[in-house]
Amino acid sequence: MNSKLAIAILLVLGLAVTFASAPASGAVLRIHFTGLDLKYDGSNLYDATNIAGGTGNSAEADELTALDFFLDGVPVAGLSSDIYADVLIQNVLNIPAAGSPPTVVSSNTTPFGFDLLTSTASSGAWGLQLELDQLSFDLFDPATTGGELKLWAHGAIADTGIQNLPPGLEFLDEVEISAIVTLTDPTYTADQQFFATFDATGTGDVSGPAVPEPATLMIWSLLGLFSMGAYGWRRRGGAWRKGTTESIHEMLDSKRG
Repeated sequence: MNSKLAIAILLVLGLAVTFASAPASGAVLRIHFTGLDLKYDGSNLYDATNIAGGTGNSAEADELTALDFFLDGVPVAGLSSDIYADVLIQNVLNIPAAGSPPTVVSSNTTPFGFDLLTSTASSGAWGLQLELDQLSFDLFDPATTGGELKLWAHGAIADTGIQNLPPGLEFLDEVEISAIVTLTDPTYTADQQFFATFDATGTGDVSGPAVPEPATLMIWSLLGLFSMGAYGWRRRGGAWRKGTTESIHEMLDSKRG
């Protein structure tokens, strides 16, 4: 039994080396999107196609240019067709025409807020369905055509719902959303203090912890089995001291004797 345990040790070490390049359990998944088009009506910020949404209908969402996927900054996948953003951020009031500060904070009255769609289906086309409670906004650069608006999920409180991303890619639980959009065709309130409407286009990211790859889970499982086997061997009178090269030689020598 002790020689079998030694072989198990070597197998575990070999597998650990084999899968050393697999994404760790702490890997960060990031989706970079381009070609986002938005509209603002004085209280709602939504995708330029339709203020309605939340059902996974691509006809109600803005077609994107590209979705690029990264694990710890390394590109791993990309999509360039049949991709959409379905956006509705409510209660976005008094965005200052003079720029930031202050920061404007919105609060959605419905769970729907930001979805990425990855097919042309009329329903259920989600690649990533998110529930947003709150977003923050900052306007920077002069408030003219070409000014930029930065938005991000406040406190990383977007909880992942449906996920249908490229194989092997999945967010663990919470994500952060950020985007920078350039304003076009702005109009202002009567006192010229706030934006009344504008169109915007830009890029952004969705990022958060990734679900560990199967290889990582396999290593932990094998280590668990190894630990149980080592414990059983010691209970039967073995003198193995884990963590030393001498213990492995001792087990092999005792078997030969």
